[in-house]
Amino acid sequence: ENFLYVQTHCAKGARLKASSVCFECPNYMRRSLDEDVCYECLPDFFTGGLASYATCQQQCPLGYERPYGSDGCSICAAGTFYQDFERSHFNSYIPRCSQCPRGTYADAMVPAIGSCFQCPRGSYAPLPGSSRCLPCPAGFYSESLGSFRCEPARAGGYSAVVGARSGSVWR
Repeated sequence: ENFLYVQTHCAKGARLKASSVCFECPNYMRRSLDEDVCYECLPDFFTGGLASYATCQQQCPLGYERPYGSDGCSICAAGTFYQDFERSHFNSYIPRCSQCPRGTYADAMVPAIGSCFQCPRGSYAPLPGSSRCLPCPAGFYSESLGSFRCEPARAGGYSAVVGARSGSVWR
């Protein structure tokens, strides 16, 4: 567990044992009630900046994470989604944001919670961790949601349409 040693005789704060400077526990650490220590809160939790709090009762909003060792909540990065099931595993220090699989995306503008967004018909995401879907190029199409590749034109067919959603438009 990540911690800082402190002395308790500083009012509403703490003092490093190795120095004479008083300081408050960072907002991602809680003050111990029975030891001269500040302990790091579990991921996604913080004290809310109240130095004398012995509990980490504030939680990041859904879709945001506070990774172990960081001092604030942030939205999952582009190409990742928030694993909602991890909220029940507070004793684990597993990152909450995971990479999107092929055929899906997350742009970090809207939190992707539980899974990434499927690419719409006529587009694809060929690599894991995509922040957007690419339109199928001319001569290719994608009829289904969540495609990681576009299909080539059917034999004897072709279309100049970029982002074609159906193989039936081929001539």
